[in-house]
Amino acid sequence: MSNKYAIFIFLLLVSCYTYSQKGFKGAIFAGPLTSQVDGDNHAGYSKFGINGGISVNFLFNDSWSFNTEITYISKGSVKNDAKEGIYYRLKLHYIEIPLYITYRSNRKKLKKYSFDLGGTIGYLFKAAEDKDGYGDLDPDPEMNNFDYNALAGVNWHINDYWKLGVRFQYSILPIRNVQGNPFKDVFNRGQYNNLFALNIFRYF
Repeated sequence: MSNKYAIFIFLLLVSCYTYSQKGFKGAIFAGPLTSQVDGDNHAGYSKFGINGGISVNFLFNDSWSFNTEITYISKGSVKNDAKEGIYYRLKLHYIEIPLYITYRSNRKKLKKYSFDLGGTIGYLFKAAEDKDGYGDLDPDPEMNNFDYNALAGVNWHINDYWKLGVRFQYSILPIRNVQGNPFKDVFNRGQYNNLFALNIFRYF
């Protein structure tokens, strides 16, 4: 990650800690996910992976908080159709820093639920592509080093220490451009990560 992003995140965390009124709490989390790559012509959430990491929750009041994480996450795409003679697998491994706001209602019926909205910055540290079932190669065309995502989530607070969350992420910018389209400036939007994750959080 470039220095300017690291400085920005550091300053953001410092300001959140300074202005948070109720302090902060940390958590570890992990869970499975299912993903696809929009724009690769292999539709379906067929690539299963995992994600996990650490989370810091800055509490502004009983309803609002700011969250950041350091996360390992595996994304990609899979298509295996023997009848049509299609085999494809794209494996992408990222280190991500999600930044998002959480709202939790004080109403009795909704108090066990909270809602997340924000984004992530991901750095791709490993990638492999298998287009025919004969083994992994470097992706062609190559992937972009960074992945910028929108994030939305819904959480169920089991108690003060445990939380179960469902999260959706979608790339804001292409993870790579697709070659061979003469009208790419008009029709070719590139490829985008698209995933759903289920995480269990343990707070301390």
